[in-house]
Amino acid sequence: MAMNKAKGNMYPFVTHTWNPIRGRCKHDCEYCYIKRSGAMGWTHDTKLIDKEISRKGGTQLGEHNFIFIGSSTDMWGKWVQDRIIFDVLDYCGRFRYNKYLFQSKNPGRFKDFALMFPDKANTYLCTTVETNREKLTREICSAPDPVNRVNDMAILKNHGFKITLTIEPIMDFDLEDMLTYIEILQPEWVSIGADSKGSDLVEPDGAKCRELVDILQKMKIELKLKDNFKRILFNKGAKK
Repeated sequence: MAMNKAKGNMYPFVTHTWNPIRGRCKHDCEYCYIKRSGAMGWTHDTKLIDKEISRKGGTQLGEHNFIFIGSSTDMWGKWVQDRIIFDVLDYCGRFRYNKYLFQSKNPGRFKDFALMFPDKANTYLCTTVETNREKLTREICSAPDPVNRVNDMAILKNHGFKITLTIEPIMDFDLEDMLTYIEILQPEWVSIGADSKGSDLVEPDGAKCRELVDILQKMKIELKLKDNFKRILFNKGAKK
C-alpha cells in the first residue's frame, strides 16, 4: 500500500499515513476499528510488506510531509520482530525532510531503537492513555498498563525525544492522576478524542472533561480536541 493522504478521524496535523507493517495487533483493543473491519491483514500475523521498502521502487515518502507510520497496527508490539522495525526505520531515514509520528501502547520498545529513529527534531513519539485506571484498561485490551506507558515515555523525554500523548478514546479517569501523567511528560501536545464506534466504554462525564481541559489550558499545554470529543465534553451525564 502506498502512502495515503490522512483522512477521516485522523489527527488533523498529519498529512499522510504509511503502513508497511500489517497484521493482527495482539493488544486486541475492544474499540479498534481495524479489528472490527478486518482490514489491513487483521487475520494474519504481523509482517513487513517488502515491496513498500524495496530499493527498486518502494513507496516514496517525499519531502515536507508529516507521516503517521503504522496507523493500522502497533508496529512496536512485543510480537513484532526486531528486523521488521529496523527495516522500516532505516527506510524512513532516507527521507530526511519529513516529520514522523510513531505511536504505540508498548512505548518501552521505543527505547530499544532509540538510535535508529530519524532526526529527533522531526520525530514525534506518542502513546495512548485512555484512562489512568488499570482495571478499566484490563477490561478493554492487553496492552501495558497506563502507568508503565507513561514511565517509559518519561525516559524517552529525558533522552531528548519529542513526546506527545493521546487520550483516545477517553474513558473514565481520576483527574489528579491524569494531570500527574501530563506534568511528568510535558508533551508537545495532548490529543483528546472519544469513542465513535459504539464500543460501550465507561466514559467520564462532561464536567470532569471540562475541568481537565481548563486545567491543561492554564498549564499552557497545547490541546488538539477531536470533534467526536464534543459528544462528552458538552454533556452533563456519563455513559455507564
